[in-house]
Amino acid sequence: MILALALGLGACVTQITQKHGLVETVDGRPIMPKMIPRSVIGEMPSGTFSSQRVEGIVVMDTGADYDVETSLTYLTYLLERYQSRLKFGDVPFHYFIDRDGKILAGRDVRIPAELYTGDPFTLRSSGITPHELAMARLARKTQAPLDLTGYITVVFLGDYDLLVPTKEQEKALMQLLAFLVFDHYLPLERIRGLSSLYPETKNPGFYLANYLQPRILEQNIPKPPKPHYFTHPAYRSTIK
Repeated sequence: MILALALGLGACVTQITQKHGLVETVDGRPIMPKMIPRSVIGEMPSGTFSSQRVEGIVVMDTGADYDVETSLTYLTYLLERYQSRLKFGDVPFHYFIDRDGKILAGRDVRIPAELYTGDPFTLRSSGITPHELAMARLARKTQAPLDLTGYITVVFLGDYDLLVPTKEQEKALMQLLAFLVFDHYLPLERIRGLSSLYPETKNPGFYLANYLQPRILEQNIPKPPKPHYFTHPAYRSTIK
């Protein structure tokens, strides 16, 4: 009887839901945010892709490329622009966050992001005409690539030199970043804006870049654990 009671008590695991800034956690670990799956955007790609080991996160916005379309309509068009006739293309980035704070899944995080010199993502809405935007879209994938290998990309829909992130976007961004740094054992300093890698892109816009300050990240994201030999085999070769 006593043994049965002890086993019953042992099976009852209490999960404590808390908050760290804008991030909701269970037993100290950020929960995975709700998101719209990649399959909703359109046909899944096939073919051979290069792979990456995640070593950081890049936050950016769509710059001039995003206009008055709804998020799903825009991403559907974006997929069409990146797909070849053989359907080997995919949306260029891993996660997108719209103005309502909805997170939309893009390409698999094990596949590097795709960005090119002069891409509309690197241009500001106030400095480009509709004709120039159309020409930049047509020129996609014909310019020199920017190397984002090793980074998960989180992209806000819109130009954040003009837009201020909404409260829903703030919460979605921090929850997603917190989940990713815990899931991939990344220190907070590995969260960066695109312009920290390529200053000429001037991306993300001013109002979004403010959220990437170390003080803001530390206030809202719990400190992630260090990689462990047994729980994260990819790091075994780096541990002395």
